[in-house]
Amino acid sequence: MVQWRIEDNMDTFMERYQEPPEIFHLSPVCMLAGLDKEGDPIMLNRLGSFDAFGMHQQVGTDAMLDADYFLFELFSTRGNGMPSHLDWQQYHYEPMTGKRFAQFTVIVDLHGLSVRQFHPALFGLLKKSSYIGQYYYPGLAKRIVVVRAPKVFRMAWGIAKHFYDEQSLRLLKFVTNDDYLEALQEFVDLEVLPPVMNGKGKQMPGYMEKVKLEGGRISEQMQTQ
Repeated sequence: MVQWRIEDNMDTFMERYQEPPEIFHLSPVCMLAGLDKEGDPIMLNRLGSFDAFGMHQQVGTDAMLDADYFLFELFSTRGNGMPSHLDWQQYHYEPMTGKRFAQFTVIVDLHGLSVRQFHPALFGLLKKSSYIGQYYYPGLAKRIVVVRAPKVFRMAWGIAKHFYDEQSLRLLKFVTNDDYLEALQEFVDLEVLPPVMNGKGKQMPGYMEKVKLEGGRISEQMQTQ
């Protein structure tokens, strides 16, 4: 990880990249403003509602991977070239908690997942994205709670699970549709969840406030913007 950051000059990535194009506001991934029960941040990925195939058609693989790097840097970096309006750690989390960020809880919401997200063109992208998370940004997630997985998920997971190492797989906790709120309550107060997950919570200030968590077809969302 350290060698990669040096070779790719990642300490200046945020300064160079700034923010993804506006279309990436339609990718429903963000940090929530509320915290888990241990006082750590909550990253929400509404993967089931994300039209990854539609995004891929609009911008291509390289742009999606650059947006991945942006999110990982946004979630993990404090200062170090980070524009002040994006630095949620210094200006929101630390004043609220009195401590430095270390790890976060990840909630992956698969509600709405369909075969459209399983297009063959996306598996290479998923493999690369999972590699980035595991080997370039290790240790950020302390748990990954996967909720509202439909039956079609089993087909995709049979392939996707081979993209993750044993350490990552040990972090995973799968929860059924019926008891997902009860299961999440072990780790978070339910009111910190956003309205799309039956809560009243908001998103972390800055870029993450711009993210549209409702999801849906990219082409249709672009027409309504």
